[in-house]
Amino acid sequence: MRVAFAVRLLSYRPDALAPGWWRAPLEGDSGRDRLSEFGALNWSIVLAYIAGNLVLGYFLSKRVQTADHYYLGRRTTPWWAIGISVVATYFGALTFLGGPAWSYVDGFSVIFIHINYPIAIFVVVTVFLPFFYKSGVASIFDYLENRFGLTSRTV
Repeated sequence: MRVAFAVRLLSYRPDALAPGWWRAPLEGDSGRDRLSEFGALNWSIVLAYIAGNLVLGYFLSKRVQTADHYYLGRRTTPWWAIGISVVATYFGALTFLGGPAWSYVDGFSVIFIHINYPIAIFVVVTVFLPFFYKSGVASIFDYLENRFGLTSRTV
């Protein structure tokens, strides 16, 4: 039943979830049992990960002087590396789990949306990203403001 629950949870139809779906635990399964099985080793790994991120963030924050440095990394990253990051971000868990689940619920034609994503990402990474990177803006909204004025950004 876990697969059916995941398929219903990832569905885009509002009627896919039955009333009271959050109250129906699996047989012999309670939240307390699962939490107690997490174990000391797993908790120590989670805490070490959080502590490492906090320490790394603290030391790297000393190198940031302006908001431009923080959000744009001093513009030292090449556009192709940003493009690879965009592609890697797209291919996450939702792509491998959500796409097939959505296709299972609503039919195979839905999978073609996910097949077209790499084509769209290729166009964005090779055409639009270099253009915006060279224009020196942080977002499409900055570009619209530079090109058409402040009113175009606020509309």
